[in-house]
Amino acid sequence: MSAPIKEVALSVNAPTEDFIAGSNGVFTFTVYNNTTVTQTVQVRYGLPHHTWETGDRATYGDFQDLVRTVVVGPQRPDTVYSCLCHANQRSPLLLICTKGGALLDETWFQTRKVPIQVNVVVRTDRREYWRARMLSLPRR
Repeated sequence: MSAPIKEVALSVNAPTEDFIAGSNGVFTFTVYNNTTVTQTVQVRYGLPHHTWETGDRATYGDFQDLVRTVVVGPQRPDTVYSCLCHANQRSPLLLICTKGGALLDETWFQTRKVPIQVNVVVRTDRREYWRARMLSLPRR
């Protein structure tokens, strides 16, 4: 059994779901208009779990703060927008699409916090050192 096609639908993508804590992620969302008339809708997005936990709406956004009004032509599934969100832990980016306060569609994109990976190479000025001898790390 297949689901009916929604009149207005929403999707979201990103190049990765892995984000270093505190980094910004770029998410691309698409609004699909499957009707025969132009639609003007509002897309609200954010990482509300971060907002609820920290109270920091300015950084993580809330559905009242991060909103885009989108005008999509009839039978136009290709209107694409990008949004920037500050990722700080494992949490979904939530998006809702409304028109006149009525919910048309909702979707989410799971993000995952990953540790910073750093490769360090240390070179010294001597091959061997003895106790009480000063170690020197030359700069390059």
